[in-house]
Amino acid sequence: MTKEQYESFEVAAKPLIQWLAENVHPHHSAVVTSTDAELFMSECVVKTEEFLKD
Repeated sequence: MTKEQYESFEVAAKPLIQWLAENVHPHHSAVVTSTDAELFMSECVVKTEEFLKD
């Protein structure tokens, strides 16, 4: 990724980050593709790297 692409991505992403901060609680996340955007709410998350293989 070039510096210009990174900067362009940052400009595009910040409005969505701001919208999330102002409209939903911190358990929400958004996934954006070239054809849609989805809003998710996590109720429970368990993270582990216990089963990853090298």
